[in-house]
Amino acid sequence: MTVCQVINTARHGRAMAFTLEDMFCIAGAYLFGLVPEYPDFLQAPISRHTISDEAKKRINSRYFENALPEGSVKAVLVAPLEGINFVPDVVDVYGTPTQVNSIAKALIWHGIFPEIDVLGLISCSMVTKAYKTKKPQIKIPGSGEIAWGRTGEDEISIVIPLEHIDKVLSGLEGVKSIYVPTTEVLVLRTNSAQGIYIDLQGLRGVEKEEGSAALGLLSVLSIKSCRELLMILRDRVPGLKYRVLDLCLLPSPP
Repeated sequence: MTVCQVINTARHGRAMAFTLEDMFCIAGAYLFGLVPEYPDFLQAPISRHTISDEAKKRINSRYFENALPEGSVKAVLVAPLEGINFVPDVVDVYGTPTQVNSIAKALIWHGIFPEIDVLGLISCSMVTKAYKTKKPQIKIPGSGEIAWGRTGEDEISIVIPLEHIDKVLSGLEGVKSIYVPTTEVLVLRTNSAQGIYIDLQGLRGVEKEEGSAALGLLSVLSIKSCRELLMILRDRVPGLKYRVLDLCLLPSPP
């Protein structure tokens, strides 16, 4: 298996343990201290990820910095937090960027700043880095985790050393008054130079000031489909001509 496969299996409800004999991803096994000495053949795959010599040096440097001492670990235990029966060294929390950001802000509330170091591969190195440095790490899924771990395209994670876990709940309480979650909106182009913002809660059309961009933002709160939305707009905003450009996530306008 790969480290990212084990992590994703565990977070979906199954506790697992792995040793060197269980791993075919030797790069991950080396990171976790399961390999007694560095195998030279690991140098070759890096060339598939970048043509830049400087980038190769950076990847190699970060890889060795984040690796646990050679042969220092016999086995690694991974389990879902709700059913764990051992004391973990780190906790890897997956979520949407918004959810992970809220946890990061909770830690920042206590003066603990999560770090982020994107290499594009071996994202499991953020787990060992968090363990070694005792600092939380934002983990962006690398190519291996996406291919083998099957992490969702809307998911990232934050790896938190055990000594900081108790700060999360109190930190979330501390930032709840200033933390603004995102709301789904549709971006529309109107036939006017003014643009229109539609508040779907009150279903009110409010014209923007002259000279503003010809784009409107719509808070989509209980609309099940674009067709339903267009029918509502047709009924509530007579004469408005528009076309849907994009569906995205943005904060609700004030």
